[in-house]
Amino acid sequence: MEKIQERALRFIYNDYVLNYEELLEKSKMPSLKVRRLRSIAIETFKIIHKESPIYLHDLVNIKKHNYSFRYENTADVPSVKTTRYGLKSFRYFSTKLWNELPNHIRLEQNLNQFSKLLNTWNGGSCHCSACV
Repeated sequence: MEKIQERALRFIYNDYVLNYEELLEKSKMPSLKVRRLRSIAIETFKIIHKESPIYLHDLVNIKKHNYSFRYENTADVPSVKTTRYGLKSFRYFSTKLWNELPNHIRLEQNLNQFSKLLNTWNGGSCHCSACV
């Protein structure tokens, strides 16, 4: 899909010299990877703040701390036993992604403000098969 977007940008701008990242900057668009990560982060926000359907509310749990730590509002990463049903599950990936978000974005309580702040975020350092 990224290659299709790259070819479309090359066609639209009639530019076959710039690399893909420069074309994205020129068009002011995020890559498809970053768009996927942002949509997962928005769904995780909805789950945490109980704005999603009830059957999704137990997918992500926020850690309860008795002490004041540097990072607040972090999710409890579930332990997994398999790759297919563990590491590649939404429950695991969404909590890892939530914990990678900057603290000021995670602490936002309003969905619209969260989305605006998330649009300034250009992805984490994840290089798993779901992101690449």
